[in-house]
Amino acid sequence: MLIVAAWLLFRTRMGFEIQMMGKNSKAARLAGVSVPRLTVISMMLSGMFAGLAGGLQISGVSHQLFDSFANQYGYTAIVVALLARNNPWGIIPSAFLFAALQSGAGYMQMNANIPAQIAYVIQGTIVLMVAIDRLFDGLGQKMGWFRKNDNPPADPFPSITHAMVEEEGTL
Repeated sequence: MLIVAAWLLFRTRMGFEIQMMGKNSKAARLAGVSVPRLTVISMMLSGMFAGLAGGLQISGVSHQLFDSFANQYGYTAIVVALLARNNPWGIIPSAFLFAALQSGAGYMQMNANIPAQIAYVIQGTIVLMVAIDRLFDGLGQKMGWFRKNDNPPADPFPSITHAMVEEEGTL
């Protein structure tokens, strides 16, 4: 599913339009993208991926459907996507981190007498750190505190670089 999602987002026109709509829906609309249609399509794709993941969970792991088989998976998935910065390739390390925290919490409580709720504290701290990073990134650029440098840094040794280029005969 990860490969299909990455291909869809990074290699197709619809993926480009979804990214454009996610970053600035007004600019996407002005560029000719049908924002309501694309919103419905992206919601349908998200539901399809979630249903496929739930079907795999039931058919491959528990082999039966319980009332609370997906307890808190949705909220954890939102936090994993937030930490991965909505990049499909970032989902893998982020998901492994949260899986290790959740599955290791019980063992930590049994073996080291540390409360299992410390895992939730760590997860909350991660969410706060990511949110603060995004807040300062957006706010800092809007307020003029941080500017993205479009110009490459100046060459600290221009005469040496120029001499190296002349020796290769590319100047």
